[in-house]
Amino acid sequence: MKRKHNTLFTFIIFFIMIPFFIGGCANVGKIKETAEKNMETEKKLPAYELNKENFKEISYDNKTYIIKEDTVELKDLKDPIGKVSEDITIDDKNKILDKKELSKIYIIPNDKDETRIHLSFGWIYSINDNNSDEIVAISVNNKYHTAEKIK
Repeated sequence: MKRKHNTLFTFIIFFIMIPFFIGGCANVGKIKETAEKNMETEKKLPAYELNKENFKEISYDNKTYIIKEDTVELKDLKDPIGKVSEDITIDDKNKILDKKELSKIYIIPNDKDETRIHLSFGWIYSINDNNSDEIVAISVNNKYHTAEKIK
């Protein structure tokens, strides 16, 4: 009798889990589709240049923008219009740390009181109800910061 209950229990659990497996496969398909779309978009985006002396400046097509602390929400972004594909780590004096320096063990606090800041720059977007010649949004560390054109 106990064996019959175990078999019945296993059978019920199996049929309850089938929709979860099917749903999971559908999500994997959506993720793959989104990734492929993003890769195609990435190839077409023009590259903006990051000023390595002042990490708050980006330039493209003889226009320079200053990255502000202000952020915008994802819902306020329009289309991607460019990219700054830079991943850098700087110290508290804004010096870019090279791979050799980054491979050293970093203990907090250390005797130098050194601070390391990682900056990951990504896509640039136009913003709803704004002229992209004057103001854009740039992804920095997964936040969308405004960047205003220097007059």
